[in-house]
This record gives sequence, structure tokens and C-alpha cells, in this order.
Amino acid sequence: MARKGESKITKRLAAPKVAKIKRKGQRFVVRPSRGPHSVKSSIPLTVAARELLGIVDNVREMKAVLNEGKVMVDGKVVRDHRLPVGFMDVISFPTVNKYYRVLYDAHGRLEPREIDAKQSVFKLCRIRDKTVVKGGKTQLNLHDGKNILYEKKCAAGDVVKVELPTLRVMDYYPLTEGSVAYVTGGKHAGDVATIKSIAAGTQTRKPLAVLEKGEKTFETRKDYVFVLGVKEPAIKID
Repeated sequence: MARKGESKITKRLAAPKVAKIKRKGQRFVVRPSRGPHSVKSSIPLTVAARELLGIVDNVREMKAVLNEGKVMVDGKVVRDHRLPVGFMDVISFPTVNKYYRVLYDAHGRLEPREIDAKQSVFKLCRIRDKTVVKGGKTQLNLHDGKNILYEKKCAAGDVVKVELPTLRVMDYYPLTEGSVAYVTGGKHAGDVATIKSIAAGTQTRKPLAVLEKGEKTFETRKDYVFVLGVKEPAIKID
């Protein structure tokens, strides 16, 4: 008999590298469902709550908490225990006053970091590209799958600060020299540094960014650079 639908589990050893989970022990782990983030760039909500935060002990407990409407992602109540959560997503447990923002650690793995209630009402989203929609309006397509209308001048790679869950644009941060940025990949993953310059790509090399952290200067791929603010980060990192 043929299998119906996608698999809901995956072997721990085969789980994406961004998943900060123990590779030994139980053989299988929950696989992310289809959603705003790809499988390779996200972790299931159950994995975040059970293995990284220790809020629940198993999938059954997670489903019970979700069914009671006690979990929110980006300001909205969610019910899917396999929901993919990715970089900059805000996970909230309002009944116990716990809030977390998903960030990368020094090894390029996703982990929820605790924030306060004031930080939980907004998030930063990188502009993936722009589209002109009906009426000649400009639609921004963001890194987390969200789409918003925004008429001010901006470019792919820039970052907008949006209110949750309304998605109202609160501020805008350009990908340019002097901006403070977060490195999302490579050997400098997790570092917060100031953009010193940006070099265009060639036929054999992708665009690079030169960043400065204290007295140290380093290069990384431009698409690893996520702007956090102009003079200082707009979000709590530590």
C-alpha cells in the first residue's frame, strides 16, 4: 500500500544541521511541516519546546498545550506541533510569561533565546525581494514567508522592523556601511558586528561583506549578513 502524504518524522542523524538536538538516543525526531520556513532552515515547534526549552516532556504534552491555545508564534495562536520556526521568529507562552526569539548560535544552529514581553511584540524581517501588485503598490516578500505593502524606498537585503501580529512597519534598516549586523552563517555565525564595506560579486564569487567587531575585521558572504539596526541592535541578542 502506498504511503499517503509526507513523513512526519525523520531520523535524528539525518535531521538538518540547524537543529540543535542530540544525535544519539531516541532514533526518530519530529519533522517540520510545510510552512513559512524551509525544512533546512527551521526546527519544529515541538523540538524547540521539548529539547531546547524543556517546557514539555513529549509530543502528547505539546499537543495538549497547543489545543488549549497557550502557544503563540509571531503573535498568533498556533495549533500545529510540527510548525517550522526559524530565524527571528518569536515564540510566546503568555500564560507563564515566557517569551523567546529564535537566533543562531556560534555553530550556525537555531536556538530560542529568552526575551522580555516588550521585545516579543515585534520582529526583524529581511527583504528577500519586491513585487509590484495590483494598483501599482510595492509588496515586500520577507525571509519568513510574510508579505507586506511598503511604499518607501528599500532594496533586497534591507531589514524592516514589524509589529506583531499586525505586521505594521515600525522602522527600516538598510544593508549599508555603518549598520550593525548579525552573521547567520559561516565560521562567524552568531557574531554581531558593524558593516565596513560591501564588495560586488563576480562570475566565480558571491558578493562579500567586510565587517568589524572591536579590533577584528573579517569577511563573510553578503547573504549571511542580517542588519539589526543603524547604530545599535534593535533587538536583544544575549
